[in-house]
Amino acid sequence: MRWPAPPASTSPRYPYPDDPQVLQQAAAAINPLRPDATTALIIADNRITDPTADIEIRHGYDGRWYPFAAAGHDWQLIALPSDDPVGAYQNALTALHARTRPRQSS
Repeated sequence: MRWPAPPASTSPRYPYPDDPQVLQQAAAAINPLRPDATTALIIADNRITDPTADIEIRHGYDGRWYPFAAAGHDWQLIALPSDDPVGAYQNALTALHARTRPRQSS
């Protein structure tokens, strides 16, 4: 029996050239969701980076969008991928919010 691979094993770890039109449309779709849209998104290869939120979404070979967050000098996959860039960006925001939310004691 073959099990599906976890998202981290199929996520686009390394950049590759992607369709600029797809990336521009994705950037336009996520821009209204950004907590601080005063700084432009950075679009390069298959990646869209939001420098003010420390979020990067990457378009995978499989057509899915993978949410990453800054982790020191690198990027870490932080949530499940999505079929659309808005979903991936929202997944990243949710994951980052969960990381920074103070834990409640019982």
